[in-house]
Amino acid sequence: QRSVCNWLVDNYMKVGQINLIVAGAGVGKSNLATMIAIATSKGVCPEFLPQNSKPSPKLPCVYYRLEDFDDELEGKYGKGEVFAGCNIRWFLPEDISEFNLNGFIAHLKEVASRMTENTAVFIDPATKLANYTHQEFVKGVEEAMRIAKSNGHTLTPVASIHLDEIKDWTCLSLENIKGGDKAVQLAGSVIAFRKERTGEKFRFIQCLKE
Repeated sequence: QRSVCNWLVDNYMKVGQINLIVAGAGVGKSNLATMIAIATSKGVCPEFLPQNSKPSPKLPCVYYRLEDFDDELEGKYGKGEVFAGCNIRWFLPEDISEFNLNGFIAHLKEVASRMTENTAVFIDPATKLANYTHQEFVKGVEEAMRIAKSNGHTLTPVASIHLDEIKDWTCLSLENIKGGDKAVQLAGSVIAFRKERTGEKFRFIQCLKE
């Protein structure tokens, strides 16, 4: 198999490694993950990057939406119209026989065993799963990646992780991520997605690890 090391998101996330988005409640981590999934499925540059950035590789996407999706589909996603022309396969909580970490990992391994081409997998948010721990999550995802690799394909995970929003207007450090030590140590990249301190209008992305 040819070595794969190109950027899934230019200068932020690479193909073939575990990529994490950490954010507080309501900041918009699902929107960010969705932008990346849409761009990846179409092979274009995600909307939030500068126009001169390299486009994402065109890959089929599997998206585990682990929170309520129906209301958002009707509202912010325009009854699903924003997903027109996207090669995204959706899984919702009811598609997982046991809605906990072990049940999810079993489902992901089954998906990995059936992959017929390199695929990006989005897990949003991973911390919604019952019995979630960073170490066991990363361990299970790595097992699924090895299953895909044994069949000649690359599985690239992008997982959103909830953290308690830090209120002061300062850059984060790795130590600021509540309970995130194991995830930070084991993941290939970690980006923080944060809300502007004095209003709702602006967000910013900070690369914590690549």
